[in-house]
Amino acid sequence: MPKRKCWFNITLQHKYQFIKQRNENTDVTCEKCRTDFSFGHGGASEIKKHLKSEKHRLSDQAAASSTSILTFFERTDSPTSKDLDIAAAKCAWACHTMQHNYSFCSNDCSSHLIKQKFRCVRTKSQAIIVNLLSPMATDKLKEQFRETHSITLLTDASNHGSIKLFLVMIRYFLPYEGVKVKVLEFREQPGETSDIIVDYLKEVLSCNDLIGIGCRARIVHNEIKTAADCLPLDFECIIVKIYSFFYIYSVQVEALKEFCDSTDTEYHKLLGYSKTTWLALMSALESSKNVSTFEKLFSKHQQMPK
Repeated sequence: MPKRKCWFNITLQHKYQFIKQRNENTDVTCEKCRTDFSFGHGGASEIKKHLKSEKHRLSDQAAASSTSILTFFERTDSPTSKDLDIAAAKCAWACHTMQHNYSFCSNDCSSHLIKQKFRCVRTKSQAIIVNLLSPMATDKLKEQFRETHSITLLTDASNHGSIKLFLVMIRYFLPYEGVKVKVLEFREQPGETSDIIVDYLKEVLSCNDLIGIGCRARIVHNEIKTAADCLPLDFECIIVKIYSFFYIYSVQVEALKEFCDSTDTEYHKLLGYSKTTWLALMSALESSKNVSTFEKLFSKHQQMPK
């Protein structure tokens, strides 16, 4: 009568975890000594016989005296408080490097006192800055965008060898912190033509959910200038002529001072005005609003402005 074949069941799998089943239910492999043998005829006795073999015994001794390669990798379990302190120290070290604009190569030659506590060389410092600190700073900057209503965008090009780098900075105002100037983008571009710069700025605005409306000061200036054209008098021309009359010759200024003393009028320095957005027409108008005083002065002058 033929003998029934044995199968490598679940009970034997739990008992001998280093024995793994192959394609057939009767063939197994020992992971310690990398030996294949048949399980079908002898059953569990075949495993016991293999454990007593010289090859398995030597492999078992070598495995016991060797360290697993898994010990050289990072642990996947939850970190301890010491691990968190070391991670915070590495992050502070990388932040110090970034804040003072040091080279990543400088981290390779740190003090031996620091090396006894932790190591954060150029590769790890770069990874912390690029993957952790930079996204965190960008997210914080975007949060501040929501607290302000207007932002000024500044850009400039810099040559780094054959590389053309473009820096985009923003200036904005926070009610409780004041004016802030931050770097928004720093990227390489193929050139510095007007089309490249415009496309680059449009991309930066789109990526950061910003809407470009132009310069607010120029918009207000153009609106006021258009409204002033509807007035019956050309105040802008009057201010320019008054300033030009006294600005050309210092003798005219001295005559104005003497006239102010004789009429008990306080003398103020005349404010100039030109067709730019940064000189206030309102201030010049306020200083020249006493028209009657100028009429008395110009009536005595032979070359009064028309």
